[in-house]
Amino acid sequence: MYLTQPKLSFRAPTYEDASLICKEVLDAFSKGEIGEIYLAYTHFKNTVSHEPVLMKLLPVEFDEAELQEADSNVLMNYEPNEEEALDLIIPHQPVLWRIGGSGGK
Repeated sequence: MYLTQPKLSFRAPTYEDASLICKEVLDAFSKGEIGEIYLAYTHFKNTVSHEPVLMKLLPVEFDEAELQEADSNVLMNYEPNEEEALDLIIPHQPVLWRIGGSGGK
């Protein structure tokens, strides 16, 4: 799926530009039109070195060890439960934050 938005300025992208792209991508993901969302960008290390990065944003995946470690370090009690809280937050905010420019390491 290729996204084209004639309103976007590619010389100086804004948060609004990222928001438009994010909304379209999340709508397609929610409808099942696309199965995964990745963000590709170049991570600046120094003036000579830039690292290409491909980050999977959705669906979020955890291995069993990460889940067990997270369960043992829980400091919060979620209201509603943690699954409902994540359903309210994901996929909307983290993807927009990453696309909006805070995708560094």
